[in-house]
Amino acid sequence: MKRISRTERQTERKLETVLTVSVLAGLVLTGCGVTPHELLGVETLFEEETAESLVMETEETVEESAPDGTTEALPQPHDVKPGQILPSESLYRADIDQFFWQSGITDSVSARIAGKSYKEGAEIPESDLRYLQVLHYDFDGNVRVGELICNKAIGSDLLYIFHRLYEEKYPIERMVLVDEYDADDAASCSANNSSCFNYRNTTGGSSLSKHAKGLAVDINPLYNPYISRDTGACVPENGSDYADRTLAFSHKIDENDLCYRLFTEAGFTWGGIWESTPDYMHFEKDQ
Repeated sequence: MKRISRTERQTERKLETVLTVSVLAGLVLTGCGVTPHELLGVETLFEEETAESLVMETEETVEESAPDGTTEALPQPHDVKPGQILPSESLYRADIDQFFWQSGITDSVSARIAGKSYKEGAEIPESDLRYLQVLHYDFDGNVRVGELICNKAIGSDLLYIFHRLYEEKYPIERMVLVDEYDADDAASCSANNSSCFNYRNTTGGSSLSKHAKGLAVDINPLYNPYISRDTGACVPENGSDYADRTLAFSHKIDENDLCYRLFTEAGFTWGGIWESTPDYMHFEKDQ
């Protein structure tokens, strides 16, 4: 059923009143017993109703601008900063899609990652990488600007997944480049920072990680740590309270979690299924 807005209903009432005035005017002219005084009364009613409608329309415009009536301006998508909190009341009627975009690695982004996540001698060219901006809800319910660098092969996948997570208000505490932690994976994970590209080896290994190709993403790593069954190591170390996956706690990724479903539906493998070294934060995809 089509929803009729207040403005549409008011317009219909105005048209009905105009038709009524026209009919009565015709009756006066044809001598059917309607006096000019009665006609004047209808015209006055039309004027009063029009004035009332204008007030109602003005109130409706203010009401629909945001749930609490605020008029704080929303920054332009390319003017926001990573980690910045956006005014949720201004996002109420905004075009959210414009805050989800990807681009090649610009000079400014290249300068941020040089010698950190993008190390000298890296085998992957910058042209194979993409910079992504997304929105996400943090643990306090704020809407924040998130950023990622990933392989161009999964850029569209990630934009779709993070858009869906945003729509469902899935909480991700923070999402900035790992370079904000000097590309120290343990430090980034300890801060519960979700990230993607980092030219490094696998945890505890000597071969390149899927992160080195921008083909792996870590989500809420503090609550979803990497565990070595052989050594008992936990990364990050302060995530050891969440190593027992039989416990129930917030921000836990498992097979029932929305994040798990979206990534696996898009063809990603979840590290939580690995027997000897389960990596509950980790989703990766073959190129």
